[in-house]
Amino acid sequence: MKVLILFSMDLSGLNGDFMIHNRAVLDELNMLRADMAVNDQDLLISVFGSEGSGKSVFAMNLGKVLDPAYGADCIAITVHDFARIAPKTEPIHVVHWDEAHHFSRRGMYDTDVNRVLLKYFQTIRGAKRIVILCYPALQEMDRYITQHRTRLFFETIKKGNQYLVRGWRKEQILAKLDTMRLYKQSSKSQRWKGIPRNPIVAFGHDFTGIEQIISDYKLLKRGSLSEADDELLSTFGYYNLMDVVRKLMSVTDYSVARLKTIVSEEINQAVKDNDNIRVKGGRYTITDEKVFNKLFEVCLERLPRAPDLSQISCITHDSKEVEVVV
Repeated sequence: MKVLILFSMDLSGLNGDFMIHNRAVLDELNMLRADMAVNDQDLLISVFGSEGSGKSVFAMNLGKVLDPAYGADCIAITVHDFARIAPKTEPIHVVHWDEAHHFSRRGMYDTDVNRVLLKYFQTIRGAKRIVILCYPALQEMDRYITQHRTRLFFETIKKGNQYLVRGWRKEQILAKLDTMRLYKQSSKSQRWKGIPRNPIVAFGHDFTGIEQIISDYKLLKRGSLSEADDELLSTFGYYNLMDVVRKLMSVTDYSVARLKTIVSEEINQAVKDNDNIRVKGGRYTITDEKVFNKLFEVCLERLPRAPDLSQISCITHDSKEVEVVV
């Protein structure tokens, strides 16, 4: 099959000020968009590629091609973002989920999230929305989305300073996914029988015309990263009883059992008056570093200290006091 490769064609005047360097792709996108209005169906596009391959920028290009009103407010990063944006998206307008792997590979991730989203994608076929889903890898795509919902598949790659895109047919994508699960080379070859292995189209793209969207997206991403940090910290970034014990062990020679007893007593006392110490199912969590350090100091004060030999005097056999030099 002939592969069309056009790296420098300027089509900025065809659908607005942007750069997707392939007229055939732009024509097909226009055709699919027009078809949505006539046949009351949505358009779902899956974009996959490794980190740094230009996946987000290409998805923004697609968004701008398909929806002149597309902007950073159409981009979802988290599941919560998508849940807020998608239902409010008007017909023939774009919702772009940049981290769609949060809904993928049912059974591997949050089943409640996947169950709700699967039902959602099954029931919005007539909403006439344009949905762009981005994945870090092909195998992260949900099987239902791949088999029944996606109408266009694009893979982003980076070669040197060039950001390139490959277009694939559904039968090729399914063959790729199937061969990932096959062990024998003969089985893999059989799975590809009658199916071309080369992409149906390959082309370049850049960020001309979407500079402001990219700038706004970076701010959005920064906020998402901060939210992710806060969520990780609040969910797992706490101290527990054994953290105090381990710190005490690093500066004393007392046994674990002895230290656990002392720490338990102090935590039981402190939890009554401190909101930063919580107990659930008999397990304590300390959510503030200052409280953790204070608890450590209190426990350390309770431990009998070894005598300072430099200050000890001893009585000799002739009853003279002699200072021990250490």
